[in-house]
Amino acid sequence: MRGAIAYALAEDAIGLDRFREKYAAKMSDGPDRRAFEVVTTPLRAASTEFEGIAKQVVATSTLDAFLRDLRARDADTTPGTAAPPAAAPQPQSGVPRSQKAS
Repeated sequence: MRGAIAYALAEDAIGLDRFREKYAAKMSDGPDRRAFEVVTTPLRAASTEFEGIAKQVVATSTLDAFLRDLRARDADTTPGTAAPPAAAPQPQSGVPRSQKAS
């Protein structure tokens, strides 16, 4: 979506058309179908609908969305299991072992 928005804002009709051709089939059934249609239609970059979608996409962290989806998928495939906690690092006293008292 960010790529499509960039092409639209740059008024790159050829890039936008190629983007639409490449991803239209994948986006046609998803929840972002309408947003994809809006941002990949030429001359829509000035519309308020485009502006709202662009603001929403920019506000969404790609990493946060990826991690959320990954956690949800992992929870669906392995119910009742959780990753073991990472071992806490042991604090260093600053005194080499050879100088510590036994």
